[in-house]
Amino acid sequence: RPLVANELKDINLFLERGTSELNWKSMGINEFVNEASSMVKGVEHVLLTLKDNVVKIQVLLDGFTKSMVERTDAGCCEIEMLQESVETVLNERSDTFIDAGDQIHQIVQASNKTVRTNKAAPTWKDYVSYLNSIVMNKLVEIVANSLRRLSQLIDADYIKQNDMSPLIQISLELEMLSNEGGNVIFTPDLNSLNQRLNLRDFIVNWMCEFHKFPSSMKRLCTGSGDYTIELEGRIELRDLVEDVIMLVGSNEESCEEFAGTFRKYEDLWTLDLQQSFAEWWEEHAVVPEVAVDEGDEAEGAEAESVAKDETEEDLEALNKLKVPPLAAFCLLYTSDAADEEDSVDLGGRRIIKKKKNSYTTEKYEM
Repeated sequence: RPLVANELKDINLFLERGTSELNWKSMGINEFVNEASSMVKGVEHVLLTLKDNVVKIQVLLDGFTKSMVERTDAGCCEIEMLQESVETVLNERSDTFIDAGDQIHQIVQASNKTVRTNKAAPTWKDYVSYLNSIVMNKLVEIVANSLRRLSQLIDADYIKQNDMSPLIQISLELEMLSNEGGNVIFTPDLNSLNQRLNLRDFIVNWMCEFHKFPSSMKRLCTGSGDYTIELEGRIELRDLVEDVIMLVGSNEESCEEFAGTFRKYEDLWTLDLQQSFAEWWEEHAVVPEVAVDEGDEAEGAEAESVAKDETEEDLEALNKLKVPPLAAFCLLYTSDAADEEDSVDLGGRRIIKKKKNSYTTEKYEM
């Protein structure tokens, strides 16, 4: 309304003259009515144009409110595949968002021409500030939608409630050291403790990209600069970022708890089972004593020798026995155990396999 305040004032003055000086039988009444109608229609045209331009701006920005991170067609996937998917979406939207930003600036220019006012006028600055708030709220919605969806996709409770497979595949590798003991290694790393590319850095980087995405649009109020500072300062976005970080931390704790099972029973996958059993047998095996008559000492000695030979043959056969290398390992996690909640189940299957001199268990986690 302030943009057409002068026009409304002129209409009021014109109508007051008519009501005080004219009646329906006065000469020139038709011309008066036509002129008054033309003035009202002119103001109506301006107001409708401004209103339509606001709607156009909102529609343009609505096209970018869909989340920038989403599940791939493959379901649970490796982090590199998901990273490629996110980058593709960001690149495509960045290009189209630049065009949308240019169109929004053109719409604002068209509005200025419609109202025919100086851009330095306070009324026009107030109007641009109003448009600026509309754009800002839409940009917040764009970023917030991506942050909310990311939270859902890494929330174990949400995944379970919606019968979804987890978002990211994490592999757990059991590395046997040359001297003794072993390491439990996650691929990718869960965090930056090992100073390698890790899952937490990927997710934090995605959130940064969500905030940077709108920066390709110049501010309406100045025609330069962007909305980065305002976006970073919005409380609702800060709260959503904090939610994501808390979920990442919760997932890390669950993974470490799962790894703790393997650390607790480290001997089962770091020791050579055949060698350990042979050593135990040699230490604890008891050679059976054969009772002999006093007069048959030679025959008893021969029987004792035969029993000893048989025991040694049994031991040799046991040493040659090929014990399945994962037999003991599989006792730590079976599908039945998972059904009975006897093991940590973070929402996916585990595939246990032997890989050179290390064991690997692949599981779907986030």
